[in-house]
Amino acid sequence: MKKDQALQELAEAHKAAVDAELAAAAAQDRKREAVRAAFDAGARGPEVAEVLGSSVQWAYQLKDKPPLRVA
Repeated sequence: MKKDQALQELAEAHKAAVDAELAAAAAQDRKREAVRAAFDAGARGPEVAEVLGSSVQWAYQLKDKPPLRVA
């Protein structure tokens, strides 16, 4: 493989990874917003945890987490 071709493939792989990280961060932020909205609407921890398939503690932690920061 030539150097130029290898660098081009690296650039493409890097861009794909960055795009995937940004999409994942956006999805996590939407999930956190939905969890906060559920709590704000009166849902209780056990109800939110059931939907998430998680513990009640994790549901509260997710509600309190700040948005992800992607560099």
